[in-house]
Amino acid sequence: MDTALPLIAIRDMYNQSLPFGSLWRDQAALLVFLRHPGCAVCRSNLLDLYEYTTAFRMLDINLAVITMAEPAAAQAFARLYRLPIPIYSDPERQIYRATGFGEGSLYRVASPQVMLHQAWQFLQGHWVGGGQGQSLTQYGGHALIKARATAPSYIHVADPIYRYPAWQSVLEYSQQRFYASEDIAPTLARQLA
Repeated sequence: MDTALPLIAIRDMYNQSLPFGSLWRDQAALLVFLRHPGCAVCRSNLLDLYEYTTAFRMLDINLAVITMAEPAAAQAFARLYRLPIPIYSDPERQIYRATGFGEGSLYRVASPQVMLHQAWQFLQGHWVGGGQGQSLTQYGGHALIKARATAPSYIHVADPIYRYPAWQSVLEYSQQRFYASEDIAPTLARQLA
């Protein structure tokens, strides 16, 4: 893991540059690495996160989406999906590489099994396509990082690209990992009910 990770520049959707570490300087962060803007499976996973945004924020966990799209494309994506989560651009994929999100083979991201998952998401209303000029073989996933840390304490690389843990289990892991106190659970349980 690259210890310079917090210093790598990232751009917001308005093309303003900021240090990547500013996303977790004051509080823990859940960083969602979008594999590819044209990946229906990835977009579906991101949309599933919507119902958990309040619960993560109750745990004082900042949420952010990282994409390899240019800032203008990230802005269009955020508008299209009405993202309730800030989106940041890493078109050179420096942060993807520094965090451990490598690339797979074309077969790993377009095998018959993957294509069946993509087709199912398409039938559910998630179009497939877009993201021209970006790596089709880039892996996505997510990472949890504590405030002021130099590296994530948890990383999930989606390989195969449709294999993501349920957001509820990520939420529970976050609560256990970042908080020793048991008194958070009742508040969280009431919010999710």
